[in-house]
Amino acid sequence: MAEIKDENYYIVHGWIKNRLGLKGTKKDIYAIIFGFSQDGESEFTGSVKYLAEWLDVSRPTVIKALQELTESGLLIKRIELINGVQFNRYKVSLQGVKNLYGGSKETLHNKDIIDNNLNNDIKKERTTYDAIVQASGFDETVKQSLYEFIKMRKLIKKPMTDRALTNLISRLKGLSRGDNEKADKILNQSIDNAWQDVYELKTDKQEAGKKDKSLEWLERDYEWAKAVEDETN
Repeated sequence: MAEIKDENYYIVHGWIKNRLGLKGTKKDIYAIIFGFSQDGESEFTGSVKYLAEWLDVSRPTVIKALQELTESGLLIKRIELINGVQFNRYKVSLQGVKNLYGGSKETLHNKDIIDNNLNNDIKKERTTYDAIVQASGFDETVKQSLYEFIKMRKLIKKPMTDRALTNLISRLKGLSRGDNEKADKILNQSIDNAWQDVYELKTDKQEAGKKDKSLEWLERDYEWAKAVEDETN
């Protein structure tokens, strides 16, 4: 069964191709991992199978690309042992990117630059949100979707304040009742439709409507039965 959901997506920034010179599979893998780890701290914890399915390539092709990206200093690999099983974690190496330019300034997307403060330059749009997102109490999938929601708001030129994000998370908890899967669906519903807020799932509304209609018929049947009983008595 495929791991890719209909609402999943990734972004390939122009600087990944133009500045880093990445092409093909390595370009796409770097873009995917960048999306998960661009805050400099988070990691991509997906599987080789996940990347292979995304890019329609073989597992050996993905493994080779990851190895080359790591050896070139663009990715950082961390090995984690869980119950004796080895898992590979990856994140982008901001220092590795900077080293390609020897600390000189180079223009990135949205006028961000690579210089001696590269780490802060790439993180600056997210650091104010990180503490709020990490303290939300949701799982990593929902947290990633929260970051994607924040990106979407910026793309539609409606950036969020810290207070707006805090309030949105509060509403999300109320709508999902703490259910991570439902919270993720609610967020993706808003992202897919470029909505500025979170709302009850359409399926939930439809089910609620069906229940209301069922109750109306029950009430009518009860009233009819009661009327017939009154007439016969």
